[in-house]
Amino acid sequence: MHITKKLEISRRLGYLSLIDEGSFLRIYNQSAYIISELYQQKLKIMHNILGKLNNYPIVYCGFPKRNLSLHFNNAQKMEWGYQIAGDFDLSGYQMWFNQFFTLSKKDINTRANPLVHHQSKIINQSQQPKIMPKLSPKTVRTTLHLNANQLIFLKNWQPDSDNNKITQQFMLSLQRQLFRS
Repeated sequence: MHITKKLEISRRLGYLSLIDEGSFLRIYNQSAYIISELYQQKLKIMHNILGKLNNYPIVYCGFPKRNLSLHFNNAQKMEWGYQIAGDFDLSGYQMWFNQFFTLSKKDINTRANPLVHHQSKIINQSQQPKIMPKLSPKTVRTTLHLNANQLIFLKNWQPDSDNNKITQQFMLSLQRQLFRS
């Protein structure tokens, strides 16, 4: 099932949707809010920006399908997974969702993220790693401006992420900003 269909199912009013993804049940966006905030289930909440969907942000969590009865005893089986009907208050959803994609002042502080600095310093020749080419002040910009998507990407990026194409595109955009052609 395509992610757009999963997101559509997950945002139905009056339902908590548990999407069957093999041996796991995955819970997206509004349903992730319901399970974590309203049901107070202690699940690891993850977030991502989907490059294939024009950088659409999502929040999700999940658990093994075999543990369904530990979490819910009233889940109704559907062709795409399980649903639980209820009168769910989603008034806090947007604020909860935004917390995963909002950068705090600490995140954009130069100590927290040295790439975001309005007066970046050029690396001294003696401080450059041996594998880096020698850089001159004429080839390196002293200011690096990152847009909100780039900041969020940097904040959430992990070395073991498998978004190779997204990483390449991001690094190329940084390179274009740093080095004059």
